[in-house]
Amino acid sequence: MGDPVWLFLILIGLVGGIGISALGPGGVLVTIRMSSVLAISAIAGAAGGVLLNIVLPGRLFGPLLGVFIAVVALLVLYRDRRDRRAARAPHPLRAHSRPSLFVLIALGLGISTVSGLFGMGGPMIAVPVLAAIGVPLLPALAASQAQSVVIALVGSVG
Repeated sequence: MGDPVWLFLILIGLVGGIGISALGPGGVLVTIRMSSVLAISAIAGAAGGVLLNIVLPGRLFGPLLGVFIAVVALLVLYRDRRDRRAARAPHPLRAHSRPSLFVLIALGLGISTVSGLFGMGGPMIAVPVLAAIGVPLLPALAASQAQSVVIALVGSVG
């Protein structure tokens, strides 16, 4: 093979590698999209959660917090069992999910509302929720960190 063929093959490998890294499972662009949607929806959600915190009677706070902690624990257990089942399968296929825009907006609003209500960081809620719907942990952590900055800012202002 001559030099032009080698250069062409190297170029194909480079373009393919960049494409896989940016768009593949857990790729950078997928994580950026997820982070952006969660962070933008957190503006309204965190403000709504802060407002709920002000409006709800104090006696409801403890029971609501208990229910919330139980739901997060169930999400963690669900993800753990699902991962163990997948590992025991004869040919484990670990299909990762890419949530739709609608799902991301709904999750962003819900997670940030709960964060604003209870005054806790988004990652404590977002990571178990995203992992439970099949998002790999590293992108889930990255997206939840971006969202937590917005939640903290809006919550502090509120």
